[in-house]
Amino acid sequence: MIAAGAGAPEAPDIALSDKAPFQYGVQCCGGEVALLLEPLPVVPSVAIFGIGHVGVELARVLARHDLELHLSTRARTS
Repeated sequence: MIAAGAGAPEAPDIALSDKAPFQYGVQCCGGEVALLLEPLPVVPSVAIFGIGHVGVELARVLARHDLELHLSTRARTS
């Protein structure tokens, strides 16, 4: 769904048994699993750590775009 850019939910039903393909799991007593896969919109986000002269210019450019911009006055150290 991610690779295809799906926008609508999918609800696959998967039958389980000892003969089921391994990627769905093996369950000797059988049964069925119903899944709900629902893509959620995600807003891109950018974090800038350290707002020196480069960070300020990056923030100015990125502020013009549709994204969440997170600014920190302290640079991250490892």
